[in-house]
Amino acid sequence: MCFTKNTLPDFTCKFFWDVDTRKIDICENYRFVLERLLEYGDDQTLKWLMSFYSDKQRLEVIKNSRIKFFLQNSEKILLNLKLVLKRNKDLKCLNSSFLFVLSLI
Repeated sequence: MCFTKNTLPDFTCKFFWDVDTRKIDICENYRFVLERLLEYGDDQTLKWLMSFYSDKQRLEVIKNSRIKFFLQNSEKILLNLKLVLKRNKDLKCLNSSFLFVLSLI
């Protein structure tokens, strides 16, 4: 649920190079925003999405996404994902390299 203005923070706009960021409603288009930032985001953007979007929204996107999340992000984010994975075995977005890195944490 959104309680703030429905626009992207300025520091996230570089990850939406192919769209007009002024037209993205971050509440209505949360799936698109979460997928894009989980795939390409840096530590700052990932920390923002972890605090802004609910666990339910993040889990829905992770479970149903076909994208392969890059592992360039902070250990904190990976640990949070690992906790989600332990509770939810039916995720579609995983590949063997992702599972390998998570097993090392």
